[in-house]
Amino acid sequence: MKIVAGVISHPGKCREKNEDNYCFNSMMPDEVNASKLEGTKRPPQHGALFGVFDGMGGISAGERASYIAASVAVDAMNSFDKSDNTEEILVEICKKANDLLCDEMNNIIKKRMGTTAAMLCFAKSRYYMCNIGDSPIFMLRKSELSEISHEHTEKETYIKMLGEENLPPNKKYKLTQHLGIFPDEMIIEPYVISEKVCTGDKFLICSDGLTDMVSREEIAQTLSMDIPVGKITKILCARALENGGKDNITIITIQIK
Repeated sequence: MKIVAGVISHPGKCREKNEDNYCFNSMMPDEVNASKLEGTKRPPQHGALFGVFDGMGGISAGERASYIAASVAVDAMNSFDKSDNTEEILVEICKKANDLLCDEMNNIIKKRMGTTAAMLCFAKSRYYMCNIGDSPIFMLRKSELSEISHEHTEKETYIKMLGEENLPPNKKYKLTQHLGIFPDEMIIEPYVISEKVCTGDKFLICSDGLTDMVSREEIAQTLSMDIPVGKITKILCARALENGGKDNITIITIQIK
């Protein structure tokens, strides 16, 4: 299994700062010049981990929350080489990050903050997906685009009440789960799945700064292009900016060779 990946993170046109963070295998935005990460990278073939974290709680709090979560993910890299239970490690990343956020809210910033988490690990010719919140992960296989993550929002409740065909267009749904929830409020339950990968599979992890600005149809068309994934990443970011760039935009594209 060969993996080729690209990443880009942009504050967008309307935000003062970028509250998104990411884990690009063992790298984070503050460790490597971002411009060098906009191209294609070839990460290690065992236990390669990618993640997008969309912070919330105001500029400083959201940025801090997503940074903490991404840091926990990077720190867990060595665990994938020592354990056969990849799903358990991904869930533990979420739980540890949630504990750290709760501790910081209680003892340091004295206000609420949180972040989504959308992670993909590749090992043993499989992908392992773990997410909490609404940052999506897509898979393109044989020209068919599917969302493999689970959206932890009130959308399901609205579907049950109104039917999917009657949902209000472009409505933003309140999150039902994210990192930064105190244990006495609820016990977080990250969504985890695994499947064997196929040569040619492409994956997209992103913040809603992309999906709010670019349609799923255009995302599918762009991912289907026979060009390096680094270029695909740049094209998707450019389209989000052209369509308004109303939020931070973080995109990781991955291809199985």
